[in-house]
Amino acid sequence: MAKLIAKSTSVNLIVIILEEYIISIKAAERLDVSGHKCPIPVLRLRRAMEKMSVGECLELKATDPMTMIDIPNFCRETEQKLVHTTETDKHIIFVIEKC
Repeated sequence: MAKLIAKSTSVNLIVIILEEYIISIKAAERLDVSGHKCPIPVLRLRRAMEKMSVGECLELKATDPMTMIDIPNFCRETEQKLVHTTETDKHIIFVIEKC
């Protein structure tokens, strides 16, 4: 399981440590759907992805445990790339790349 070690709000940079590797991902968009239940997180994600260019990443922050099923399914069905998923004490953070 990955652990979120640092996050810069000024440049939308997410740094994640995964075992021995550090992954840096520049998120072009951020979407906070905390407090929303299914189907709202996926509907908002779909709308945000429509406005993005291919290759850009989006950071989605959610609290609904069902997003652990819904977001990967959305990515598979729409052929987007789920780059990373991180669970913290309060949030689930997804990084999705538009393909």
